[in-house]
Amino acid sequence: MGSARSSVKALREKAGKGDLEARYELGCELIDERGGQRNQAGFKHLMKAARKGHLMAQARVGDCFARGKGVVRDGRRALNWMRKAAKAGEAYAQLRMSNFYFEGFAVKVDEALSLEWLQKSTEQDLPEALLEHAWWYLQGGELIRRDTKKGLDMMKRAAAIGLPAAQLDLGRLFLGGRRGIKPNPKQAHRWLEAASGQGLAEAQYELGRALDTGQGLPNDEALAAVWYAKATAQGHAMAQYHLGYNYWDGDGVAVDRPRALTLINQAAKQGAVDAHVFLGTCFFHGDGIRANPKKAFFHFRRAAINRDAFGQFNLGICYRDGVGVAESNRRALFWWRKAAAQGDLDAQICLAESLRLGVGVLPDLPEARAWYREAAAQGDPEAQYEVGRMMIKGLGGDKERQEGRRWLQKAAAEGHAEAKALIDKK
Repeated sequence: MGSARSSVKALREKAGKGDLEARYELGCELIDERGGQRNQAGFKHLMKAARKGHLMAQARVGDCFARGKGVVRDGRRALNWMRKAAKAGEAYAQLRMSNFYFEGFAVKVDEALSLEWLQKSTEQDLPEALLEHAWWYLQGGELIRRDTKKGLDMMKRAAAIGLPAAQLDLGRLFLGGRRGIKPNPKQAHRWLEAASGQGLAEAQYELGRALDTGQGLPNDEALAAVWYAKATAQGHAMAQYHLGYNYWDGDGVAVDRPRALTLINQAAKQGAVDAHVFLGTCFFHGDGIRANPKKAFFHFRRAAINRDAFGQFNLGICYRDGVGVAESNRRALFWWRKAAAQGDLDAQICLAESLRLGVGVLPDLPEARAWYREAAAQGDPEAQYEVGRMMIKGLGGDKERQEGRRWLQKAAAEGHAEAKALIDKK
């Protein structure tokens, strides 16, 4: 803190003596994410430097107007200052002009002009522009033909300059082998580690995940925990969850359930859906902690409203059985429908059974048959038996004896006794 204050003091002294660069640096130093008077003071310094012709200050003033930092948001003024700096050749301003035309900020969307400004910025080797331009080539479109080699070369240039975001993107591309790029574990590790070494939390998490799962990189749970911990120290929610999970099961670290719960709770508070699912399951079953129906319901609900199929299914169970909430078969069906539509097998079976029996809803055999068939296609013997039986008897639709028998045979092959008995009877 003392060093930062000394820096600001020194910059103030230089700026007071007419040093334009110091005025610009002082403005940048004072602009931060907290807002308030520091931002306003920072903007004033940037404006003074901008009016005296400092190109980077002009670009930052444009950014301030665009984002409402230290000044009221004003698209027209943002555009004017950004264009002024961009026309004078300031690379960052050219990139931002490209963004403005691509997003339609203070101008009409115009991808051709967006690309024109992007090319100007790229020619100056601005790493952020190189990265954006790389993705234009990797994705392809009306204005640029897809060119994997050119896109990859641009991304490598940005990464070599030291842009962490480019290093992360390269790591991901080489890890999974996408966009026409073959998987390359060595390159994936190189670039993820480079971005992680610069403190990029997302890269630290991605590296940890690859090492933890052994997908793309050799499995090393202990090293994965190290990278999870680095990302966790920066508040990365999914890193908190996975590190917590490792402490829960003792994967790469010694088992420490209290520490695991602390980390997973931190992740849940940041909205990590997997953390809510984990906590809901623990509180529901009393796994490792004392069962708490209300907390189970709370966490499953948080996961469900974030469209997690497992959370939606279990929220339906809570409503059906009155776990942490008043019983409601109607609400159970509501959530099972959502989970079933996402392919959750258990939800499809529960929904089909409720529709067949008329629990929480009037019986609807055609829809029940349809959901049993969806579940049967996923290999569930009970669903195969039910849809086979309904087809043979013509329940919920036309009789389909041959198709029904095929489903019964599948169920019987899995050891379903009733299916075997019905086949033998026919």
